[in-house]
Amino acid sequence: MKRKYPVRFISTASLGSALLLALSATPSPAADSTWTGANSTVYNDIANWTNGVPGSFDLAIFSGTTTANQPYLSTGADIGGIQFLTETGGWTLDSDGSIITLGNKGINTTGQTSGTNTIDAPIRMNMGQGQQAWTVTSGSTLVLQRTLYDVSTNVNSRLTVDGNGTVVFQTTNTFVSQLLLNGNTTTLSLEADGALGTGELILNGGIINSVGARTLTNSSIRLIGNVSFTGSNLTTNADVRIAYAGGALRTLTIENNTTINGVISDYTGDAAGFNKQGAGTLTLGGANTYTAGTSVSDGTLIVNGDQSAASGDFVVLSGATLGGSGIIGGNTSIAGILTPGNSAGTLTFVDNVTLESTAEVNIEVTGASAGEYDQLAGDGANTLNLDGTLIIDNTGYTAMLGDTITILSGWDTITGSFTLIEGIDLGDGLYWDTSALATSGILKVVPEPSTSAMLIGLGALTITFIRRRRP
Repeated sequence: MKRKYPVRFISTASLGSALLLALSATPSPAADSTWTGANSTVYNDIANWTNGVPGSFDLAIFSGTTTANQPYLSTGADIGGIQFLTETGGWTLDSDGSIITLGNKGINTTGQTSGTNTIDAPIRMNMGQGQQAWTVTSGSTLVLQRTLYDVSTNVNSRLTVDGNGTVVFQTTNTFVSQLLLNGNTTTLSLEADGALGTGELILNGGIINSVGARTLTNSSIRLIGNVSFTGSNLTTNADVRIAYAGGALRTLTIENNTTINGVISDYTGDAAGFNKQGAGTLTLGGANTYTAGTSVSDGTLIVNGDQSAASGDFVVLSGATLGGSGIIGGNTSIAGILTPGNSAGTLTFVDNVTLESTAEVNIEVTGASAGEYDQLAGDGANTLNLDGTLIIDNTGYTAMLGDTITILSGWDTITGSFTLIEGIDLGDGLYWDTSALATSGILKVVPEPSTSAMLIGLGALTITFIRRRRP
């Protein structure tokens, strides 16, 4: 005989109670929390927060009047983001070296108009979702005193910094994600080599400020807006790609000494170029290939690399300076100052060059042997149109009668002439003969005209005297 089991019915009310009990056991949704420092400086003390210690999806908020108990991190923190809201003050998040893991909410100083916020803890950016944004508002400064690195990166990982405030990087950083700089006055201040990581640096406006001589370690640089470089010397060996600007040139404002040793090229193949502004010096050392041209409006541009493949027009405006010992492609017009060579050296042009009436060509001469004087060189098939002023710097040169130097070489055709030449008088009765300059580019040391005439006169008197003594 089969055993019969009683049938048990569960009421709807019982099911509801069980479901409620299960839900109550589920962790509560993420909740942002504001620091009060009511109990201590310990970051992980629940009593110091309005809503408990922030979690991996939460914002850690620092607002109102800064408290005496500034947060101190002695164990790791995993948070969604950091927000500084104090309008005119500044916070310091200190640590013993414990790490902050920062989620995709990033860091922002929304509403802050002045003040400096300092994070003295390593930051590990969790880039699992690919993007992280830091917004530092105008007048606000964020100082990072320890290493910034990333985890869970993918090919689209990117840190974006904007807001027109300042971020100060005080140490070398190792993050490999892209770094995008946005905003006309958003400033990245570099106090260490490699401060901007090792990934691609994308510049869409903003300012790079070098505190002391610094070197970038980014794998590449992409210029998609106008950017300024300030402070001390800055060097990069990365290749630079310039994005198409609708037929205009991107603006590089150089207020320091910036050196680009990598190759500058067009981004996506569309013709691009740049306008060098600012009183500083930009030095190019790469085999550049960009095609929309170069304009030098202010300061100095030094070309030491072979950019014969950079085919766009090259324009140097009045008051600006072009120098170096490299090769320049594209038709060149110079209304400013031309200083070939690095000390003594040769600057070569592969297309036609026109010196405007306001041009000033400075030639340094330390000797009459090759390599001891500056040269302007052509490639054998181009034309040099002369005008303006030639200034010969003879400092350190001991002139010898008959010395000959060629300061204009390799040109198929030389037309025009300099309207003024300075530095002809070499002293000791010698001067530079410039009569062959416009035809063959040659200067020759000869006696001064008065000395030459006197020598000829003395020679004639001697001959007469000798003739008169003959029987």
